[in-house]
This record gives sequence, C-alpha cells and structure tokens, in this order.
Amino acid sequence: MTITSITLYEVPEGNADDFVHSLRENIQLMRLQPGMINGHIYHVESKNSYFKFVNVTHWESEAAMDAALAKLEDTLEDCDIDREEEWRELGVHITPVVCSTEMAYEGKKAA
Repeated sequence: MTITSITLYEVPEGNADDFVHSLRENIQLMRLQPGMINGHIYHVESKNSYFKFVNVTHWESEAAMDAALAKLEDTLEDCDIDREEEWRELGVHITPVVCSTEMAYEGKKAA
C-alpha cells in the first residue's frame, strides 16, 4: 500500500533561502532511494499560516520511507552534517505526518 508523507515546515522569513538550500540537498539524496514514487515542495502563500513550506512525498510503503530516512541520516552523518542542529539554528520547526488514502476525488473537467 502506498503512503503519503506530509512534512510542514515553520521557517522564519529571513531564513527561507538557507532552509531551501539545505532541503534541496536532502531531496537530492532522498529521490535516489528505492520506494520513492514522487514528491512536491510547496511554498505556502497564505500570510496567516505558521507553515511556510510543505513537503508531500509518496512512497511505495512505510518501510521504504523508513529505510530512505535512515540512509539520509547515515549519509549526513558520514558528511559530518547535523541537519537537525542546522535547522534549529535557522529557527525551523518541523511537523511530520504519515498518511494513507482515506478517499480519492477528482474535479469535474470542463467540456
């Protein structure tokens, strides 16, 4: 069963560029991992939202996602990168959520 991982990021306004740069590095590693189907990073346009970025990733299974996250952690550690500390210094707060599909729907196509 495929799963969807949704990660919400609170990022202080002045630190968005540095955050996106480090997030891009993470994505380059994650997209090569077995079991990843696809993903999208969204920039939240709403001014009243705590969250500035949303990462939505689809995986073949939760086990594939967990293995990919473990590989990311190992790779960052091998490169002496502490992403959690880096993001903490940038004031980034993360809210991860793993979901399975409850209901699917499509919009009505124009004639």
